[in-house]
Amino acid sequence: MVAQNPTNTKPQSKIKQSTILKAAAVIVASPRSMGAFGVAVGADIHASFPWLITAEVWSGLAMAILEGAAVSYTFTKWRQMQKGSLDWWVLTFLLSALLLLLPLIASPYLIAMQDGASINEIMPLSARWIWAMLVTGLPVLIIAAVGYADIEQEKSIVLAEEVQEIKPEQAKPKPVPQIAKPPAVVQDRVKPEPIKKTSKATEAGKLQREERKVKALKLHEAGYTPKEITTEIGVKDVRTVKGYLNGALQKDGK
Repeated sequence: MVAQNPTNTKPQSKIKQSTILKAAAVIVASPRSMGAFGVAVGADIHASFPWLITAEVWSGLAMAILEGAAVSYTFTKWRQMQKGSLDWWVLTFLLSALLLLLPLIASPYLIAMQDGASINEIMPLSARWIWAMLVTGLPVLIIAAVGYADIEQEKSIVLAEEVQEIKPEQAKPKPVPQIAKPPAVVQDRVKPEPIKKTSKATEAGKLQREERKVKALKLHEAGYTPKEITTEIGVKDVRTVKGYLNGALQKDGK
């Protein structure tokens, strides 16, 4: 038999999507860095490393795929952040810069293709410096945006670890010492003497019944029903009221 997972959850991969995107950005930018370092030591890149030009061209394809994945990932994380927080504003700036930088990098190439000219012919030297810095800075901006998009997840992981560390250990309850009960003292049960009703109590009860009868008859004459009279004179059973009324009516009939 195959053991089932009690939590019914799929195991999560140890490699995060943000790590893959950041590594891809570094790989895409690596041919450009190789060429810059080669020129820095006086090497003729076109003669010594002709394949580097081909790698630069193919890195544009990889960059296009990377740009789409990075924008989608960053935008998803941006929507999950608390609106108006500091992290939300920082990621808003990075995401806006990323969306603005993408068309700025591709636009000079499209204009040159339309005019059938080279970049040197359509852009002055100062503009080419800015354009080159934008192209070089795009992978860095992608790494910064993707890395900052994970800040909420990193905070939740750190918070969970801190709570786990400061969680007090559940102390085992100490055994309660048992105290020996004293022997029960047996006492002789004395039967209570019945309370004898006095003649005064009997007379008071009769007087109260007579008052109820008179009040019930007056309420009956006023149009009250036996049930309403029961509530007014404080009697529990409506049959008692009916008995009062029948007795009073019989006396009047005689």
